Amino acid sequence: MKNHNYIKQQLAKEVANIEVKYFPTIGSTNDYLLEKEFISKYHFCYADIQTKARGRRGSKWIANDQDNVYASLGFICDYNIAESKLMSVKVALGVFATIRKFLPKELQENLKIKLPNDIYYKGQKLAGILIETKNIKRDSFDVVIGIGINVNMQDITENIDREWTSLAIVNNQQLNSSEVIIVLVKSIIKYFAISDELAMEEFSKYDYILNKQIEFNYGEKTFSGFAKGVSDDLNLIIEKGGEIIKFELANVNKIRVLSL
Repeated sequence: MKNHNYIKQQLAKEVANIEVKYFPTIGSTNDYLLEKEFISKYHFCYADIQTKARGRRGSKWIANDQDNVYASLGFICDYNIAESKLMSVKVALGVFATIRKFLPKELQENLKIKLPNDIYYKGQKLAGILIETKNIKRDSFDVVIGIGINVNMQDITENIDREWTSLAIVNNQQLNSSEVIIVLVKSIIKYFAISDELAMEEFSKYDYILNKQIEFNYGEKTFSGFAKGVSDDLNLIIEKGGEIIKFELANVNKIRVLSL
C-alpha cells in the first residue's frame, strides 16, 4: 500500500514548489484540480478510489481500491494553447517512461503508446490519460493531467470493453506504488518540457498502431485503413486503397486494431 508521508516528502524534495493532496476517496482527481485555483507551481493529487473516474470523451474508468495509481497533475503553462499541439504526445511519453522503468529490460519492448490516451502492454491496456484545460487566456492556460495506471490490480468485478493488465501481473509480483507515483510526477514534468522534434522522434519508436489495419470513429462516422503514423501537426495518417488520408487526432475516437 502507499506510504503517503513518504510520497509527500519525496515530491517536496525533488519537485520545486509542489502541493500534494491525498484522498482515500474522491469523485474525480481531475475535477478537484479543475475547480482549484493554482497557487503553487505544481498541484498533484491522488486517491485510492475515484467514484466518478472518467476517461476521454466521458468514457468510464474503473478506479477501485486495488493499490493502483489514480492521480492528477496540474500546472500553469505560460504560452498560448495553440503552441501546445504535442501536449498529449509528451504526456504519453512521460507515463510511458514511468511504466517502462518498472518493467524488466527483456519485457520493455512489449510496451507501446496508443494515442491519444492509452499505454498498452502486448495489446492490453495498462494505463490511461485524460488531459483537460482551464483558464485559457491569450498567453497562458492551466493544464490538468489525469493518469490511471494499473499497478497492483489482479482482478476486476465490473465488465470493461477491452483487455487489460497490470504491472503486478506482468512482473508476477506486487510493486511499490509509492515509488511509481514519485517517478510518474517527475517523468511527466520532464517530458512536458522536451522539444516537439524530440517528442515525435521518441513517439515514433513506440507507436502501437503503426502499420496495423485499424478502425476508428471520427465524428459520427467509422473509418478504417492502415495506420502510417502521426504527423507533426497531430494528424493521424491512414492509407486506404493506395490513398493517403489525414484525420485530426483530437477528433479520433475508439481506435480498434483489426490486424497485426
